[in-house]
Amino acid sequence: MTSPTAPRAEPRTGQPIHRPMLAAGVMLALAWIAQIVVIFGVGYRGPALYDEQHFHLPTIRSFAEQLPAPDLSDYLVATSPGYHLVMAAVERALALPDQGLRLIGGQFAVLAVVLLAWWFGRRVAWWLAVALAVPIWISPYFFASSVLALPEGAAWLGVFVILMLALRPRVSASQLGLMGLVLVVLVAVRQIHLWAAATIWLVGWLGPNQNPEPDRLVPRFAELQIRKRIPPTVLSVAVTLPAFVLVAYFFRLWDGAVPPTFQTGGAANTIEGAAEHTGFNPATPALVFATFGAFGPFFALGLVGPIRRALAARESSRWLPILFGLVGLMLAVVPATGFDEAAGRWTGLWTVAGRLPTVADRSVLIAALAGIGGVVLGAMLLAVSSRDRLVLLGSLVAFTTAQSANHQSWGRYVNAFVLVVLAMMVALAVGRTQKVRWWVVLGPGVLGFFLLAGTAYRLLG
Repeated sequence: MTSPTAPRAEPRTGQPIHRPMLAAGVMLALAWIAQIVVIFGVGYRGPALYDEQHFHLPTIRSFAEQLPAPDLSDYLVATSPGYHLVMAAVERALALPDQGLRLIGGQFAVLAVVLLAWWFGRRVAWWLAVALAVPIWISPYFFASSVLALPEGAAWLGVFVILMLALRPRVSASQLGLMGLVLVVLVAVRQIHLWAAATIWLVGWLGPNQNPEPDRLVPRFAELQIRKRIPPTVLSVAVTLPAFVLVAYFFRLWDGAVPPTFQTGGAANTIEGAAEHTGFNPATPALVFATFGAFGPFFALGLVGPIRRALAARESSRWLPILFGLVGLMLAVVPATGFDEAAGRWTGLWTVAGRLPTVADRSVLIAALAGIGGVVLGAMLLAVSSRDRLVLLGSLVAFTTAQSANHQSWGRYVNAFVLVVLAMMVALAVGRTQKVRWWVVLGPGVLGFFLLAGTAYRLLG
C-alpha cells in the first residue's frame, strides 16, 4: 500500500498533466483584460451594440424605475426578464453608467467560458483546454455579451452548466435536483432554453456510465434494465416541472411565447431594429447543420486518429457519418434555404448564402455546408463514449427543435451551442486516449483566429 505521504506518481511519458485551475485562470485573465480594454477603451460596434442601446439598456432602466413591482406584461425584449431584473436591481442600487452595467453584466459570460476551460482542463492538458475555450469566447455574439449589457452570456452559462452536469460519469438525486434548479434560472433568462429539460430526462434515463461500457450505437434491449431506469427517470421529469410552470406563467402573462411587442401583429414591425419572433422556421435545422459544417472541420482535424480507430473497430459504424451527411443535406433541400429576410433567413451564413447561387430558392452553400456538417458530426460522435454520444446528440435534437420554434433563424442563436458541442467532443475523445498531438490544437487555433477577425471588425470597423 502506498503511504499517504508518498509523492504522487508522475504521469507516463506522453500523457498530459491536467491542470484545470490553470486553464480556468488563463481564460479568466484573457476575458478580464479584454473586458477592460473594450468597455473602457475601444468600445464595441455593430448590431449587438444597437440591440443593447435600443432594447436591453432601456428595459433594464425601465425595470429599475418600476422596482419593486416591474411590469412584465410587455417590454422591449423578446426574452424572459431574468437577466434584466438582476441588472435592474444593480442599476437601482448603484445608478451606474453604461460602462458599469456592461462590466457587471458581462461577468455571466466570463464565468461561462471560465467554467468551460476548467471542465476541459479536467480532461485534457491545460493549453488544449484554453485552445478549445477561446473560439467560443471570441465568437462575435458570445464575446459581445461579455462587453455589453446583453442576456446571452447568462443564458449560455445555464446551458453550459447543464451540459457539464449531464456529461458527468455518475448520476445522483442531488445532481438531478441541481440540474432542475439551473433549468429554472435558465428559462427565467431565456424561455426558449426549456429544451434543456430533455437533456435532464435523458440523463435520468441513461443513468451513470457502465464500467466497462458496451460501445454500441444502439444499446441492446437486454442491456436497458428498464426497472432500474424508471425511478431516476421519474425524478428527472419531476425536477424539471418548476421550469415548465415558470414558462407557462410567461405564456399566460404574454398570451404567447414572447412579449406582445414581438408577436405577429405586435409593434415590432414599427420599431427600427426589432423583429417578430413567433412562428416556426423549417430552415433552422439546416442552419444548425451548416454551422457544424463551417466550424466542425477545425475540431475534427484533431480527432482523425480516434475516428479512424472507431471506424475500423466496427464496420457498421461507417454508416453513421454517411447517414448524418444525408440528413443534413435533406434538411437543407426540403425547405427553402435561400436568403429571405421576411422568412427569418438573414444575417450571418444566410447573408453569405444570398451572395452565392441558389436553385429553386435552395442555397447551394447551405446545402453543401449542411452535408459536410452532418458527416463531421457523425464522425466525431464515434470518438466519444456511447453515453456521451447519446447525451450530446439528444441535446442537439432538443436544441434544434426549440430554435425552430423561433421565426428568426439567426446564427447568433446557434453558434455558441455548436462550438461548445464540438469542443466538448474533442475534450471527451482526447480524454479517453490521454494522447495529445500538436494538430489537435491547430484546428481550434486557426478557427479562433478567424473568429477573432470577425470580432475585431466589430471593435475597429
